[in-house]
Amino acid sequence: MRSKVWIGVGVALAAGSMTAPLASAGAPHVASGPAAKLWQVADKAVAAGQGGEGGEAGLAAPAAGATDVAFAVGMAELSAHLALADELLGNGDAAAAAERLQHGLESVYAPLKGRFADNKIEPFEVEWTAAIDAAKSGKDLPVFEKARALLSRRLAQATLTAAPVSVMSGLAKQAAVEYAEAIENGRFKALPEYQYAYVFIRTAAAHLARARQDLAVRDKKATDDLAALVASLRSAVSSIAPPDNTVITPAEFAAIASKVELKASRFAK
Repeated sequence: MRSKVWIGVGVALAAGSMTAPLASAGAPHVASGPAAKLWQVADKAVAAGQGGEGGEAGLAAPAAGATDVAFAVGMAELSAHLALADELLGNGDAAAAAERLQHGLESVYAPLKGRFADNKIEPFEVEWTAAIDAAKSGKDLPVFEKARALLSRRLAQATLTAAPVSVMSGLAKQAAVEYAEAIENGRFKALPEYQYAYVFIRTAAAHLARARQDLAVRDKKATDDLAALVASLRSAVSSIAPPDNTVITPAEFAAIASKVELKASRFAK
């Protein structure tokens, strides 16, 4: 198990409502949290031609939460973990959902909690643990939903000053780390890491979709180029289940993520 420092995005996801009721245990569950809503926005943008072409530990970086950007990315990663668990529950994989939430608690929440007071966020470890316990059962969906709603309110308390485009860039960088760790000899071998890359890129795309109009006012070509790069990353992790073979190599994924960072820096000034 490798060790990495998670720099973790939560503002965009936390801004949405997490209170839509889940289906009963006997009926199909469809992810209905903020990630689902924001991803729909991103998907529509790409479909309309606006998106261009189409172990556990984290990124070697300053300690998580050390800067506004790192803290914002961390909060977003927490929301992404929650959204991923929701989707996994919808697919009937309760064990994986609980594991992803446990990872979020240990690897993302723990390093960030020292900055909660500065950002006017009430601790939510109890609520997060309740979500883990509910997910483990695979049956207590109302309990999971209640915990998810409480977590949404906690995350929405954040007063973050980092530019959304910088947070998007941070997610892309972290996704590149996860993507590389998921692959061995050209095939996906580590499912959790693949799924983190998947959810981080989808979250990054959602951030871009929400900020795109404002960014385009400043520089339309750079905004379109940025959208095309993010769409390229999404094509490599297009579903929660990995393909049999990689679409692009880890080096190619990392190179695109670096281009995202470069393009995003134009708007972060």
